Amino acid sequence: MEKDKLFERIDCLINNFNNATIPTIYDRTLYETDELLRALFPKRDETYKNFIKTASSSEQYIYKANIMVGILRGVKSKIDICENKKYQVFISSTYVDLIPYRNAVAEAITYANHIPAGMENFKASSNNPTEYIKKVIDQSDYYVLLLGQRYGSIQDVERQISFTMMEYEYTIEKEMVVLPFFYNGNEPLPNSDLNTQGALFDKFKAIVAERHVVSYFSTAEELKTKLAQSLNEAIANTPQRGWIRF
Repeated sequence: MEKDKLFERIDCLINNFNNATIPTIYDRTLYETDELLRALFPKRDETYKNFIKTASSSEQYIYKANIMVGILRGVKSKIDICENKKYQVFISSTYVDLIPYRNAVAEAITYANHIPAGMENFKASSNNPTEYIKKVIDQSDYYVLLLGQRYGSIQDVERQISFTMMEYEYTIEKEMVVLPFFYNGNEPLPNSDLNTQGALFDKFKAIVAERHVVSYFSTAEELKTKLAQSLNEAIANTPQRGWIRF
């Protein structure tokens, strides 16, 4: 929804709450506000949580309507702030088989004025590699997973978990937004390890496909286009904390 139309809708809801002289007007406006906030914010967002807390309180509806007006005015301010946000996007994949595709994703993220984060940007550090990767993921807002034709280097020998799968499992624990892309091109990718780790790779892909809607790509340009669309939708539907430009 365009910003002007969204603000018109919010202003209409504010006006309805201000004129909620009978419970039926309040209840209808409450229902419409719930629909809007569900579309704008994840349930764990403070704005949505404050809305639910107010709606379910035992106070009189006129008192609650005044609080709803304040919440909706806060939503307008939050939308204005979000226009100045940059989001950090973590790119997760094996490396040697997907270099041009990682570059395409980083380019699309940068073109959208956001911040790509991945192994290409890692600094020299004395920290444990796994802990360092988790720290970078902690600082990120969205997680892009690219799976080509490699399971990759093993991070946990006992569980046979690769670094890429470790990164993915960590983002699931953190309940991050995951944007998964699978390579389905006809050309074999370099350094494929499917002959030795194909079963582990297939299991990994099956887990991802069961949890998420997967997009497929065969060229770097196709991936760039699909990534840009998916990221825009994710930002619109599940906005994260991000970084504010002043």
